[in-house]
Parts: sequence; C-alpha cells; structure tokens
Amino acid sequence: MADRKNGRLIRLFGVAATVFVVFLVCLLAVRIYLAREAGGRDAASHFELVHQELADVYVANGSVQSPVFRDKVSSMEGEAGLVALLLRGPEGVRYAFDNTWEIVKLADGKLVELRIPSLHQEFSSSFPAEPATILTAVYRLVTRDHAFRIVRDALFLVIAFLLACAIALLLIVTLTPHTTSEDNTPWPNGPLGEDAEVEPSPLESAVHITALEPQEALGDRLRGELERASAFRTDLSLALGVLLAAEATTDDSSARLAGLVRELAALPELAFAYGASGFALILPETNLDGAIALLERWRRAALDAGLCVAVGIGARAGRDLDGDRLLLEVEHALGRAMANGGHNLVAFRADPQRYRVLQATARH
Repeated sequence: MADRKNGRLIRLFGVAATVFVVFLVCLLAVRIYLAREAGGRDAASHFELVHQELADVYVANGSVQSPVFRDKVSSMEGEAGLVALLLRGPEGVRYAFDNTWEIVKLADGKLVELRIPSLHQEFSSSFPAEPATILTAVYRLVTRDHAFRIVRDALFLVIAFLLACAIALLLIVTLTPHTTSEDNTPWPNGPLGEDAEVEPSPLESAVHITALEPQEALGDRLRGELERASAFRTDLSLALGVLLAAEATTDDSSARLAGLVRELAALPELAFAYGASGFALILPETNLDGAIALLERWRRAALDAGLCVAVGIGARAGRDLDGDRLLLEVEHALGRAMANGGHNLVAFRADPQRYRVLQATARH
C-alpha cells in the first residue's frame, strides 16, 4: 500500500513538473515576443531620429570625417539597441561601425556582407539631400536589460514552484492518515483500488468545437496589429463575414463557420466572433489583393460546403489609420456585399488620391 501511494505521489509531482515546464517555456516565449515587439517599435522610432540628425550633420559638414559627425554617431551608439551603422554612397562605404565585429564585413571599402543575427533588425533609408547616400542601421531588439528581466522572472517562478511543491509535500505527509497492516476494513461499495474500472463521464468524451475569440477583444487586438504593421511598414487586412439569415438560425452552420474561419486564420487569436452569426479575421502582412484572393477562394469553398457567406474586406495599405476607421470601412464593404445578394465579396480600396471606391468580385 505504501509503495502504491508513493508511486501515485511521484506521478502527481511528475505531471505537475511537466505542466510547470510547459507553462514556463510558453511564458518565456511570450515574454521574448513582447520584448521583441517593443524593441522593434523603439528601434523604428530611434532610426527616424538617427536618420534625421545624421542627415543634417552630414549635409552641414560635408564629410563623415568631421569630428561633429563622429561625435554624433558615438553618442547614439547603444541607444535603443543600436549595434551597427553603415553609410554608403555610389563609390562605396563612407562610414561604418559595428560594436559586435560580426554584422558588417568590409573589404577595400566595399561591403562584403551584412549579416542580421536572430532578434536583430535592419533599417535603411537614403538622405533627402543626397538620394544616393544610404544610411543602414542594425538594432538588437531584445537588449541585455530585457534578457535580465526575463531570466529574473523565470528564476522567481522556479523558486515559487519548488516552494509550493515543498509545502504540498509537507501537507500530504502531515495530513494523510496512517493505517496499519491489520486494518482490513472493506470499502462500503466494494474495492476501489488503482486497477479499478471507472466509467468515463459523457461530458469528458464529448467533442466540443472551440469558439472564436470574443468580439469585445477585436478592437484592442486590431489596434495592436495596426501599430505593429505601421512600425514595420507592412500591410494588414481585415475581413468581416456573416452567414445568410436563413442559415444563421442553426447552431450547426455557426459551428461549421467557426471551424472554417479558425482554419483560415494565421493564428487562432486573430479570428473573432462578429455579431450573432459572423466572424472578423485579421490578416497581418497581407495586402488587399492578397486578402481578396484568399477570402474569395475560402468563400467559394464554404459555399461548396453549404454555407453562404457575405464577406467585406479592407486594408491598411501603407496608411496610418486607427482601428475604428478600418473597421468602419470594412463594415461599409460588408453592407454592400449583403445588399448585393448576401453571398459575394466586396473590398474597400483606397487610392493614392484618397478617393475610395468599392470593388466587388463576381458572384459565384
């Protein structure tokens, strides 16, 4: 009996340790991701400042050899994770520094290699007064301060887990009643040992379809993804879709729609519920044409599966706009899609002259 009890305790602590390790790894991955995102935003802002100031100093002094230019570069080294700087002209490299000695490789004044390590990012832009002069900067997105905080938090969690295990073990040993080998009192309803058969609960064996993210979370996540797209100068598209009224009344249609949308999403947390029988889907690093092609193929596949879905699409397309504005544009496109019969796709496109038109695809 004691050996069996000890075996159960060992398995229990083994499961707890496994769950903790998985949790710790996921937490560290999230912390590194958030630190990288924050570092990318800081680096983008800092590069704009570096580009402006160095352009002014370079034009004013006319040479990278001037003490003013070199002092300005030295004062910026290390700020926001800046680790390498390269100034190139038509004739070759005019100025370069690399405090890691691994990123920039030169030979005879020519750039041989620019290697961007993991968790680093490159920014490049030409000087306004001299378009042929290109400034390139490399930033470490996760700095030593970030790494120190992440390791510190991980050690704190490890110590807290070990302390919790010690307290749990002490309580188990203290509160568990001790029985002698002569205690042969039978169980009221028969033995229930380690090898006893237990009927599985119907709820435990049921298959549940994971729902989409709540609609209330869409606004905050959309704003965050728009800030990220703006910082990294990438496209972002947003799609809204709803079932036809005749199909939206059945739970089966809504569940199948949720499953198809989650398969379409790049990440599960980018797919949201929208109204009683619709969805919202954020498509990072996807321009409007790519989103139209992707959603049109998906809409036709859903139609073949018996789901008539109206879809509206809009995109950032290089514009610095807020989430409310983009959502309003896509809702406008969705309204036109529903007005056109309720089973087609309409995209809201903004042209460079700020004249916005609705572009609809042909019906199925």
